[in-house]
Amino acid sequence: MGSRVGVDLSARYIRLQQKGTGALSLAEVEILGPESNAVEAISPATVASELLAVDSDSPNPLLDQLGYFAFSADTYPAGLDVTETSKGVDLFFDRPVGLDALLGYALELSPDLVTWTPIAIQTSPLETIRLEGVDSMQPDLRQRGFARIRVTVPATGETTTTKAVGWYCTTCHQGFQTHGLSLNRAAFGTGRIISLNGTLQATVSNPMDLTNLGPAYMEIIDEAYEGHRIELQGITNNEDTALLQGTATGSTLAKLSNEIIGAFIIVRPHWTLQTAYPATDSTPNRDPASAAQILLFEDGCYRTFYSLAHPNRPYWTELGDDSLKSDDLEVIAPGHGIFLCQSDGEPHEVSIVGHVRDNLFQQRFAKGHHLVAQVYPIAQTPNQRFSNQSTGFQSASDPGSSDSIQLWQGNRSPAEEAFESYFYFSAPGEQSQRF
Repeated sequence: MGSRVGVDLSARYIRLQQKGTGALSLAEVEILGPESNAVEAISPATVASELLAVDSDSPNPLLDQLGYFAFSADTYPAGLDVTETSKGVDLFFDRPVGLDALLGYALELSPDLVTWTPIAIQTSPLETIRLEGVDSMQPDLRQRGFARIRVTVPATGETTTTKAVGWYCTTCHQGFQTHGLSLNRAAFGTGRIISLNGTLQATVSNPMDLTNLGPAYMEIIDEAYEGHRIELQGITNNEDTALLQGTATGSTLAKLSNEIIGAFIIVRPHWTLQTAYPATDSTPNRDPASAAQILLFEDGCYRTFYSLAHPNRPYWTELGDDSLKSDDLEVIAPGHGIFLCQSDGEPHEVSIVGHVRDNLFQQRFAKGHHLVAQVYPIAQTPNQRFSNQSTGFQSASDPGSSDSIQLWQGNRSPAEEAFESYFYFSAPGEQSQRF
């Protein structure tokens, strides 16, 4: 029965109902190797002997020698980035200038993050390379796909890959349909925590890119607290470091422990209504009933936002707000699912492009209902999501006494507005549990 619960369409979410009184901690599985970093341009004066003179504690010293600090290769133009155009999905990356004899580059594509196919690419002395229409290079990549760049030193056989980027497209029909954000936005920066300055205040080893800084969070990407996140109130750059100030609201940790000193962190901008679902790409209207809608589920209640047809430009505003202020910056927290409501009968394509998370993911649940999105863009069963007793799920022979997973049936049949429920079953005296 458990196999039926697998979320086999990326970006779809499930609803969890917890009957117990304690908090749950859900840790996702790791889907990419820890060696995945990206590549930055280096000076033409670099020679092979320097490339091989490695002195680094990074899991990927080759990339460090190419100009990257460990775990810092996550933003364009320094690493691999992805964007969507009217013609398809394009990739950008930087390559060293004048080192064709020393370094080899190959594009690798995958429909599932498991099977990777190398694709020959043409490079040039130019520093920035743009690869257009990668979603059309193979027939199985139109709806969902992933890409990375493999860098090789032919003289030594050393090889490594960038972090993966991805894209997926969902067809939304009239009525209510679930959706989720299983790719990340490009990071503001990364670093290693070198000191704690308060309950939720930390100094990290690298300054951050504060350009266009908006709602953001810090995520711990290794060590004991891997996958935990701190909501950020502010970032202050010093000469060689950055001071991160967090808040308990929305964070998975109430305070920072000395145990996290030395851990690597990454600072990412949040997805918002506008960055994930631009109102200009929706069905705006002055009448909420005729406009596209997004429903967020918070503290047991739905909040509805609709695409307002404003004379200047469409934007999202909350239903019932007479001021009609813009809510384009409303945050969609990692792991939180939404409802999309399409008012007319025409199918609407929703496309998401971004970076693949390659570290564990922690999510806490209090008693009650939660709308949960896939944070990895692959199919996962409840066991692969650690939805079991090891993370606090409560099983029973009675559905009314156990935790449950509920899947929205409107995703398969647009006319069907109902949840299909699976409860966490265990028979008296049995040691095994299943949904």
